[in-house]
Amino acid sequence: MKRLMSVVLAVLMAASVFTACGGSGETASGEGGQGASSPAATPEPTPEPYEAQVLTGYEKDIDYPEGERITGVMVNNIQACRPQRGLSAADILFEIKVEGGITRFMALFTDYNDIPEIGPIRSARDQFFRLVLPWQPLYVHVGQSVVQRQYIKDYDYEEWDLEGNTAAGLIYRDSNRRNWAGNTVAKEHTAYTNGEK
Repeated sequence: MKRLMSVVLAVLMAASVFTACGGSGETASGEGGQGASSPAATPEPTPEPYEAQVLTGYEKDIDYPEGERITGVMVNNIQACRPQRGLSAADILFEIKVEGGITRFMALFTDYNDIPEIGPIRSARDQFFRLVLPWQPLYVHVGQSVVQRQYIKDYDYEEWDLEGNTAAGLIYRDSNRRNWAGNTVAKEHTAYTNGEK
């Protein structure tokens, strides 16, 4: 029985091969296949190169600050310091937990000239720094954690680390600042900067 099934299967396979190889010589349009020319293929257009902005991915325009470092600004996010200023103008905004259940913002700007008044500026933290280190940004903050201080030394980053207490003219204090509840705030919540500074 197995031998008979094998022979039948072999005959069917051979018949399907010969049937597939045969044909009437006509194409789908009914014309003879011998000597008929096929339509010329249309060449695919070559796309123009797309130059993307580093942070947004949008196409670079004529005003793109080519060769300029991006800028990261650390901004406080505890309830007592709200509302913040300048966050909506950032090209990218990161929010990361720092300690004790609180978070902090880091606003990234492609062009430091476009930075509006932003703050209140707070201390640098290593999780933010490690996140943006591949971009080698100017890094604006007031104060830093012990771990962050070590990272700045280890990566020889002092030149681009803009610490508000040591970089002359980088920040200014808004001593009359009031929070969302109308209360005055502690001095640590009064540091601001902008593109001009």
